[in-house]
Amino acid sequence: MEFNKNNFEENKKYNVKSIMAVLLFGGFLSLFNESILNVALPVLMEEMHVTATTIQWLATGYVLIVAILIPITAFLIHSFNTKPLFLSAMLLFLAGILFAVFSTSFTTLLISRMIQATGTGMLIPIMMNTALVINPPEKRGSAMGLCVCAILVGPALDPIVSGTMLLFFNWKSLFILPLILQNGLHTSSLTSALVLLPTALIDRLLTPIAGKIFDKFGGKVLIPVGLFIMCIFMWLLSHIGVSTPIIVIAILYSFVTIGVALSLSPSQTSSLNQLSIEQQTDGVAITNTAIQIASAIGSTLFIGLMTAGQNKFLNSISSGITDEINLQALYSGFSYSVTVAVIVIAIGFILSLFLRRDVKKEAI
Repeated sequence: MEFNKNNFEENKKYNVKSIMAVLLFGGFLSLFNESILNVALPVLMEEMHVTATTIQWLATGYVLIVAILIPITAFLIHSFNTKPLFLSAMLLFLAGILFAVFSTSFTTLLISRMIQATGTGMLIPIMMNTALVINPPEKRGSAMGLCVCAILVGPALDPIVSGTMLLFFNWKSLFILPLILQNGLHTSSLTSALVLLPTALIDRLLTPIAGKIFDKFGGKVLIPVGLFIMCIFMWLLSHIGVSTPIIVIAILYSFVTIGVALSLSPSQTSSLNQLSIEQQTDGVAITNTAIQIASAIGSTLFIGLMTAGQNKFLNSISSGITDEINLQALYSGFSYSVTVAVIVIAIGFILSLFLRRDVKKEAI
């Protein structure tokens, strides 16, 4: 897609809503597919006779391929028209799904996942870059809010789908909060998923609203407010214990999601608004690559911290280890992990206070 000063005038002949709908649907499908297979890892490990370390590559490899393809796609966007790139990405994604259906070994399934990831890695920057190009500056916040919503809703719905599958097939989840709900409060997989349902709804409803607020007031206030809300309620989550009711955990986590919705999309839009339209393709690639890398290491990092906190608690016990002590250790590890997350968010909040006001939105 060519970038020029008359871009927004030329785009009037296109149906922007239809283009956005197609882009958002493609982005939702690809991101939904990214983590949905996690619930099947234990069964796949048994059926394909591979170790847990090996089977994890079905998830980790997917994210890494996506992270690699995003900056490569920035180059492709500069070199080729958007429509054939989008169609190629969708074909790769669908071909990967088709090959996965007929996979009978770990190797073929892994190759299928990598093909899917290639399509996903192309779809994300194509979606976000096109949304920036076909929408005028005064509507970018709303457009980016919809794009981030499509990115968030897919993974947010995964626990719901996974919880239903876990209810019938007795598979295990790999998320931190479900670990507390299932292992700490002894809830069923479906109950854990339903506890997380409000977060999916909040993501879906508030992210576009945050985009509209950004269009009117900018990100200088919105981003710090979102990070402050996250910091406060993550700190409260770090203090939950064995006696904490499940409804309290659900409410606290819902407020965390409100903070995410208020800060994630506006922070991306604010950063991209500092760039010229010619530079925005590269900006989209950089921001989304950073998000994918963070996604790849985030869960592993914080689950590792939780395990370290558990072990530290258990090592401090001189008497015999009982079920009650193991439960206390689980909460101690969760608290340790979430406390580290609070520190990271607090640093982000402090840095957000130094954000300058958004550049004046002028027609390009």
